[in-house]
Amino acid sequence: MKILKDQKGQGALEYLLMIAAALAIVAIVAWYLRGYAQRGGNLSTQKLNASLRNISRI
Repeated sequence: MKILKDQKGQGALEYLLMIAAALAIVAIVAWYLRGYAQRGGNLSTQKLNASLRNISRI
């Protein structure tokens, strides 16, 4: 019986570690996408400003 008790505890620990790993991956992806979106927003603003300057020259 003692062996079964240890295995249940090990299973729960493995489950918690898998959840922690999944949350870490989600956090890393969210951080990356947030930085990517900020860079993309800056590029779009630069392109818009350049287009407006070209239109104003006409």
